[in-house]
Amino acid sequence: MLHKKYNHDFILFCPTIYLTTDPNGDNLIIVMARQNKESARRWNILIAEDDLASRALLLKALSRRATCTVVENGEQAMETYRKAFKKKKAFDFILLDVTMPVADGFEVLRSIRKEEEEKNLTPSRIIMITAYKDSLMEHYNMGWDEYITKPVDTDRLIEKLEKLST
Repeated sequence: MLHKKYNHDFILFCPTIYLTTDPNGDNLIIVMARQNKESARRWNILIAEDDLASRALLLKALSRRATCTVVENGEQAMETYRKAFKKKKAFDFILLDVTMPVADGFEVLRSIRKEEEEKNLTPSRIIMITAYKDSLMEHYNMGWDEYITKPVDTDRLIEKLEKLST
């Protein structure tokens, strides 16, 4: 038994062990945290976004949980998607801005879904990023898994990614 009083706000984190104290601050508690394979694994995400500020926001929010590949237009998104499949390193998620130069997010989405069908590939989990209203996006779903409106609420985005991960 430890006799030293510890601040109950104290917490030390490491991937599998948490050290804290009981609510009174009298006893040190060691908690073993189990992590399943999926939650311990970093996501591999393709972000197709032409706006610099939006890209920076997404990268900052996702950097702790994901390895992100960023492209600025729809054509680059398709090239990057195809290269990843050739290398057998498919993306866990693809985040597509609806309005991008060269090819917009809808064009990229249609191309990806067409290739998946033709090549009998497991469908990619795609989240559309849009300035359109929620009702419009819900009405015109063309095969995306989720969408999020701008300005992006990063906590909500991560919730959606976690939901799609299960």
